Amino acid sequence: MTNRPTRSNSWRQWGDHPIVVAIVVIGAIIGVIASWPTIASFFYKEPTEVIYTGRVFDAQNQQPIEGAKVFLELSGVPPVVYTDSEGTFYFPIRSDKTSIEGLVRVDAEKYKVYTRRVIINLDRPEVIDVRLEALVGTSPTSAQVASVEESPSTAPTLTTVQATVTLEPTYTHTPEPAPTATKAPTQEPTVPPVPTPKPVPTTDPRLLFSDNFENGSSASWIVERGTWNMVDLRFKVTQFDADFAELRVGDPSWQDYSVSLNAFGFNHDWGSGNDEVLRIAIRAQDPDNYIWFDISSFVIKYGTRVNGVDQEIAAKGSGVNGPVIGREVTIRIKAQGDNYELYINDQQFGVFVDNSRINGGVYLIARSGSAGEMWIDNVKINSLRQ
Repeated sequence: MTNRPTRSNSWRQWGDHPIVVAIVVIGAIIGVIASWPTIASFFYKEPTEVIYTGRVFDAQNQQPIEGAKVFLELSGVPPVVYTDSEGTFYFPIRSDKTSIEGLVRVDAEKYKVYTRRVIINLDRPEVIDVRLEALVGTSPTSAQVASVEESPSTAPTLTTVQATVTLEPTYTHTPEPAPTATKAPTQEPTVPPVPTPKPVPTTDPRLLFSDNFENGSSASWIVERGTWNMVDLRFKVTQFDADFAELRVGDPSWQDYSVSLNAFGFNHDWGSGNDEVLRIAIRAQDPDNYIWFDISSFVIKYGTRVNGVDQEIAAKGSGVNGPVIGREVTIRIKAQGDNYELYINDQQFGVFVDNSRINGGVYLIARSGSAGEMWIDNVKINSLRQ
């Protein structure tokens, strides 16, 4: 009797055929490729962008510490930020993880260096409080502070002197009678004539320069670097030159004046941690000598430039009221005598005294970050001379 192959034996013969095996493998690969987006969604998470916030206080009196340097050892964040007037600092973080670990380091003058390893939950980042311990001998009590403020810087040397006093005879002096005053004749008050009012000038005599870009840009602008064009009734950088674009306006004889303008841009490069910066240089005599203010989305700095070298006076975190990515801000700077003031959105960000510059014009210098976008509007320069 001839043996007929069973069902299992028949399938084993077909399964051993190379063509059948190839078809099965190809079908499996196509199935995996077709379902890959669904599979990948289980393993891939969109990067989350959060602002990591902290506050720095004096451990003894619980007062906020302004201008403290804060470092966060993470890739893609600014190398250093500074605390604002409320002792608050901000770090932008972008990651596809649910939590990351980093090292926070805080350095402030007259305080011990503070380090702390933190775990940041990106779904719900917490605000950390940092309390700095003052160095020995650098935190006087309130009574000592008052004493220092009221005392001169150099105490005078007291010398004890013995004097010999000789008593003279006492004489009685009779005062002479005072002369009788003669009353002056009464005169009727003279009413001065009412002056004829003078016509009010149509132009503010204090106005040195103004441009709202409603009718194009002013011919007084000097484009020093990059390309600036009118876009939507605003003056915008359309091309940077080696990451910079620069405008100049004004006269070297300008002395005391205020500068106000609106600005937009201040983007942040999450990969490199670089920010787009607008530098406002005032009392500028040349590119190497002026007073400068650097405005960015996370740090505000100001200082002097002498013979081509920047000398930073102070830096602080911009905080919630400072420049924010995607939001227009108003900037106002006053230079009167040796006194300088910086305001952003009507909040004071800096006050300092410097006597290195007396007069000069205004430079606006934009530095490209990630998006390469910066524009200005409503520029006004007023004289503060009395």
